[in-house]
Amino acid sequence: WRESMATSVQQLSERFPKFLFDPNTRAVQDWVADRGATLVTNVVDQQRNAIREMVGKALQIDSGISVDELAKIIRPVVGLYPAQAVANLKYYNFVKQTLTDKHPRTKPEKIQERAQRSAARYASVQHRARAMTIAGTEMAAAYNAGEFNAVQQALAKNYMGRTVKVPISARDARVCDFCRSMDGKQFEMDEELPMPKGVRSMYDRKTCPFHPRCRCVMTYEELEPPIPME
Repeated sequence: WRESMATSVQQLSERFPKFLFDPNTRAVQDWVADRGATLVTNVVDQQRNAIREMVGKALQIDSGISVDELAKIIRPVVGLYPAQAVANLKYYNFVKQTLTDKHPRTKPEKIQERAQRSAARYASVQHRARAMTIAGTEMAAAYNAGEFNAVQQALAKNYMGRTVKVPISARDARVCDFCRSMDGKQFEMDEELPMPKGVRSMYDRKTCPFHPRCRCVMTYEELEPPIPME
């Protein structure tokens, strides 16, 4: 996070050679502390929700999954998003049913074991995907937070005059409707940003990202020059 913050202020430092970004201000320290706590809490909540979703699906009458099976399936998927965990459970059931249909003479215990191995391999792929999502989103959050705090410091030191923040999307076919609607809009520096529907407010409401894997960046437009110092 701190390295990403330092990288984000390079352009501002080039514009104002005498300006030095202070990464030890209370605002930056609070952001890092709050971000760490929020990330841990969010991960734990998602694990709890993932297990709850899997248990709910397994309890359905037509699931064909026993308590012992469920216990073994849950173990490798802890740490996934709820939707990923449910997808893994469905994959396990699909493999199990396919093996049962193709090899009716094979013992159920053997089929369950093979299905569990397949589901575990699938879970490892899902874990890598989630790790990439978390890493990419957290670096984007730190980059945008660093730049936001640097601009705040530049304003406080009168390097810049009245400034507004402007989200800019990636502007390609992969951009979601919400980020497309935010593209180019002006917001006051202290104004809280709207959040996409259904996304928990685990991100800094003063800057990007708006959601996991968000590729938006916050830019800053100086509308008025700084007031000359007497």
